[in-house]
Amino acid sequence: MRNRSEKLKELHRRQLCFYEAYLSGEINKETYLLSIYPLDCEIDRLELSYLYGRMNRLHKLKKRI
Repeated sequence: MRNRSEKLKELHRRQLCFYEAYLSGEINKETYLLSIYPLDCEIDRLELSYLYGRMNRLHKLKKRI
């Protein structure tokens, strides 16, 4: 399985493709927003899990000290 940063990069690339299609007029605003919503949710989920993991590691480290 790919690591989290690779997955985030891929999701951001896909998001950019939709944005470029919107700017070029290939898709309308509604289609653009509906297309990026699931990507945004997945990006948020991955970023939050990363931050939560870092926070837990720091908390465990503080307990050891």
